[in-house]
Amino acid sequence: MIEQLNSRIRPLLDVYEELKHTLKLAKITEPKIATCGMQSHGKSSTLESITKIELPTKAETCTICPIKICLREKKGEEYFTIKIEEEFDEDKENNEKVNENENEIDKNTNLKKIKDKIDECQDKIKQKYNLKDQSITQKCYIQLNVYKNDVPNLNLYDLPGVTFVDEIKEEAEKIYEKYLNEKETTVLLILNGSDDLTNSSVTDWMKKKNIQNYKLRFIPVVAKADKITNFEGKYKQLNSLGLINKPCLVINKNNDSKEFKKLSEEDEVKKIYEIIPNINKFEVNVGRNN
Repeated sequence: MIEQLNSRIRPLLDVYEELKHTLKLAKITEPKIATCGMQSHGKSSTLESITKIELPTKAETCTICPIKICLREKKGEEYFTIKIEEEFDEDKENNEKVNENENEIDKNTNLKKIKDKIDECQDKIKQKYNLKDQSITQKCYIQLNVYKNDVPNLNLYDLPGVTFVDEIKEEAEKIYEKYLNEKETTVLLILNGSDDLTNSSVTDWMKKKNIQNYKLRFIPVVAKADKITNFEGKYKQLNSLGLINKPCLVINKNNDSKEFKKLSEEDEVKKIYEIIPNINKFEVNVGRNN
């Protein structure tokens, strides 16, 4: 069933990519998955666990604009392309790519270079828009096309994180309102397992703005779940958000990478259940960051 769904959605996603400007004028939006959350709470790491590709995830690395990841299943040689595109504005007559010849990066068969190429694109964007340290922009986005064996056909968006700096917070919230209000968007609400899940600028914003159908479309993802000490209390906090989808827990196996490297995939799952005690009492999905 999953294979059939994967093969059927691919043509739809490809057609949208070819006609995206025309379709946007017609108010037709693409089905996609997007992340939202506070900066450095695990958005990129969560997408990394889904896509199986390395993204910039260091604490000092800030996502300065939306990153669109077009993941496509491909047999044979794996490769990626990356480019910077101007955000589409229906009021502008000319919605062309930003300096396509300069920013289009040739086909690259080394997937390990993806995070370096993203960093290169972000450096170009900083220079073009004269961005200060930790600043973000909604004027453009990075499009990363990844052709890889045994992956789902998906369009995913890694959105900049919210911070407590007012200027950055306001810009991030504008980006969120633009991307997350579309009914076709499934949203991964990234929360830090070490924090009070009910006391977050993102969850406050989500309720305040009354994002349409957010209770149905938002999926809570608790990153760094291995840091949770009171799991039952944390589950009550999740329930208080009023989201319909059951939560996903992501643990960082790099915290104990030597031990994990010795384990088979089946034993890894057993280890996860040891790290998060009494998990069987609750309805959750469990994943792990590489």
